[in-house]
Amino acid sequence: RPGAAGGKEDEDGPSDGYKAPPKVGLQELMAKDAEDEALRKYKESLLGEAAKGAVVVDPNDKRRVVITELRILFHDRPDGDITYTFNSQQDVLNMKKKPFVLKEKCFY
Repeated sequence: RPGAAGGKEDEDGPSDGYKAPPKVGLQELMAKDAEDEALRKYKESLLGEAAKGAVVVDPNDKRRVVITELRILFHDRPDGDITYTFNSQQDVLNMKKKPFVLKEKCFY
């Protein structure tokens, strides 16, 4: 079937000559171009706490990331942002008692 540029696509996607870079670990990614201060800050802003290795995982299954906080940032909400922490089962129950609604066309 034709691709975006009129070429053919195989089962793996478009054949436009693009080759994805090899997968690397988070520490290796952060170490690349470490001397470039602007790039380091950009990576940290994208990765947040994960850039510092502060990702919480299930010790029994390293593929499962554990959400410890949910924060919804709003542009102009009178009551400010919405933040839920999940440090205990009680925190989860409290969130269920206090749901939120995102209105259509709100900026978050």
